[in-house]
Amino acid sequence: MTESWLAGVAVGALLLSGCAGSGDAVPPVVREARERADDGHDAFAEGRLDEATLSYGEALTRYRSIDDPVGIVRTLVNLAVVRNAADARSDAADCLDAIDRYVATLPAADITGEMPELLAEAAWMRAYLHLEAGRPAAANEALARGRALSPPSDLRGRFDNLEARLLLEQGRAGEARIVAERARRANRRSGDRAELADSHRLLGCAALVAGDAAAAFGAFDEALTIDRELARPAKVAADLEGLAEASRAMGDTVRAAAFDERARLATGAGAD
Repeated sequence: MTESWLAGVAVGALLLSGCAGSGDAVPPVVREARERADDGHDAFAEGRLDEATLSYGEALTRYRSIDDPVGIVRTLVNLAVVRNAADARSDAADCLDAIDRYVATLPAADITGEMPELLAEAAWMRAYLHLEAGRPAAANEALARGRALSPPSDLRGRFDNLEARLLLEQGRAGEARIVAERARRANRRSGDRAELADSHRLLGCAALVAGDAAAAFGAFDEALTIDRELARPAKVAADLEGLAEASRAMGDTVRAAAFDERARLATGAGAD
């Protein structure tokens, strides 16, 4: 299995939206915090990561000025996502550390409502950062901590995807295949198309390791269909690489070469 396949799976942390609201009933500082957070969302969606960092930082300052637990934690999670996307993983980890320090001071009564979901998101991101840094034991621990918070059903497939990737990187392809299939079902139920594509890609990787080239080809093909729809260049390239390797494993060197070429072109175009 090549590293590029795994680089294309289970990295889909998403920004978290707060409750919308405006008007005279909303205190000015809260309205300003929400506006800055909205600016951060827009900048992130357009790939303007420095601007997103600045906007979320301004939102965080306002939430901290009124010591709003949900606003603070949500914004720190979003900052972690943005900094990770900017390849500043130490900054992302600093955001998660800030969450841990802050939450340690809160009474149990404040860990209700939206807060457990936010903390589950933070635990997922922590697990992802550990996995990227080559710390599988720490990644497992963070995943377990996040699962203990009983994340809502629409997050469970993402947890399963990351666990499947962790198992694959530990050489436990059989277990990874079981977990990735569980993730696929969960993501299909929740309607999370990006995570569903990642589930298919993980299933393809696991099937290849298990020597089931035909199943791998079908899984990568499913992933490619979705990733094309979602216009995810890096994922499309990973899917094509998987299709090339599955074709090669089935003895079809001509088709494998064709997929290799498509993957190379997609990778180059994506870099441009």
